[in-house]
Amino acid sequence: MGFLGSFQFHNMKNQQGQTLIETMVAIFIMVMGIVSALGLALYSLNASTGITKQIVAVGLAREGLEVVKNMRDTNWLKDPVSTTCYDFVTREKSADCYLGWLNASKGFDFGLTKPGDVKSYALNFDATADLPWNLIEKGSGEDSTTLSATLFSLDYDADALNGFYQPSSSLVAPTSEYFRKVTLEYYSTTFPYDEIDGEYPLIIVTSQVWWNDRRCPVRAKAPNRNDSGDVRCLVTLQTYLTNWKTF
Repeated sequence: MGFLGSFQFHNMKNQQGQTLIETMVAIFIMVMGIVSALGLALYSLNASTGITKQIVAVGLAREGLEVVKNMRDTNWLKDPVSTTCYDFVTREKSADCYLGWLNASKGFDFGLTKPGDVKSYALNFDATADLPWNLIEKGSGEDSTTLSATLFSLDYDADALNGFYQPSSSLVAPTSEYFRKVTLEYYSTTFPYDEIDGEYPLIIVTSQVWWNDRRCPVRAKAPNRNDSGDVRCLVTLQTYLTNWKTF
């Protein structure tokens, strides 16, 4: 074999070697690209799922506040007007107000009678009842993590016969991963909400919704109204109820 033939033979071997290395590098780059794309897709899916769950939770928490406000408004409609309420201007018992706004005889009874009362409820909906929404008391006098989370678990009604989410009929295996707790506090310490025959107290309403997620610990106990711990899968909304229709 001459010099030219020998050179061509070695060059062919080098080309074959380079082709194998290039192929391996190309496969490695392709695999890394696929892995990166799958990782990004998985991250996007998890983020989208988390956002969806949070949106549902915010909606359920807002529903809790709106239901309680509607109950207060219903009590105004069910309760006759009293003409012997305290008048802040004249300081006489000559004003009009709705004394039964917290416990109208044909409306709702919030179960609050004096400053410092704190009660926790689940919300139930029954489309066939005269008053479709109802409060189900789960705890009295509590303001800490003492109640079991399962007391506030929600079932999902795909047919929407009783609303989309209802207090669970099975505390062992609810059909949704959401929980809702509504807490009412009779708060009355400063003017004009100081105690004047129970006519003008300030009620603090807290609606909390939490859910199970692989990123969050499963709660054995219901969250505190002022929970500042792990709140990654917890939505807390708060509003105030007053007898403003009096004025």
